[in-house]
Amino acid sequence: MGREHGEDSVVDSANAERKQLFLALVVLASLAYFAGLCWFSHARALDDDEGYYPTAARLVWEGKTPYRDFFFQQAPLVPYVYSVVWGIRPRSLVAMRTLSALLSTIAVGLWGICLLHAKRLPTRVALATFASVLLNPYWTYWNSVVKTFALASLLMTVGVICLYAAAQTDRRRCYILAGAALGGCASSRLLYGPLIPVLFLWLLRWDRHSPLKRCSRAFSFFAGAVCGLFPLIITFLLDPSAFLFGNVRYHAMQAGYHLVNGRAWTGHGRLLVTHLV
Repeated sequence: MGREHGEDSVVDSANAERKQLFLALVVLASLAYFAGLCWFSHARALDDDEGYYPTAARLVWEGKTPYRDFFFQQAPLVPYVYSVVWGIRPRSLVAMRTLSALLSTIAVGLWGICLLHAKRLPTRVALATFASVLLNPYWTYWNSVVKTFALASLLMTVGVICLYAAAQTDRRRCYILAGAALGGCASSRLLYGPLIPVLFLWLLRWDRHSPLKRCSRAFSFFAGAVCGLFPLIITFLLDPSAFLFGNVRYHAMQAGYHLVNGRAWTGHGRLLVTHLV
């Protein structure tokens, strides 16, 4: 028995050392990724509508509110985050892109750490998955500009990791953090908003099968989501019409159709669909 216990201790010690080594590799790879992404973000050309975001950050820094005081075509959290950079380095697109690179690097590092600590996931599979995130060209391309992608990717990463932790531990604070992160993600890019009611209903269904946890998971998640959605809720209440134009109607027009007398028409003058009221 003593010999078997000693062998188990040696194996556990070796596994712990290997995990620490792989964790160090993840940290080094993330730092290298940050350096490369900074170089790329400083060298790449200006994206088509990237100028909207630094301008919105400047206006927010000057005390103005999106939609009510100026047009903005995305959810409101992004200009508030990037306005901090404007306060430190005004008129510097490079500094704002560096923030995008930093947010993306944090997301990459979190993925690496989470994958290494995921249960029932072999280390080789975890490292391969981490490499696929690290070397994803779309992640690199879009997270190097001043847009919604870097912040939304980070918050989505935090939300997914917290949901995984909640499923493993069933701790209420994990559900709250997951809801807050996904709410913040929707406050950065409204496209992610429908995920919140879907997850709420899924957790509510899960709670129904757990008498001791009736509604606690779902409403913990909902409370966190409301906190994350706070910027979205406030800007909507300040000017609902301008909010809907910036987040919905503008993109509908950009996609090539618009409403005329309650009907949706394409840019070629063809009736697309009848709008039912």
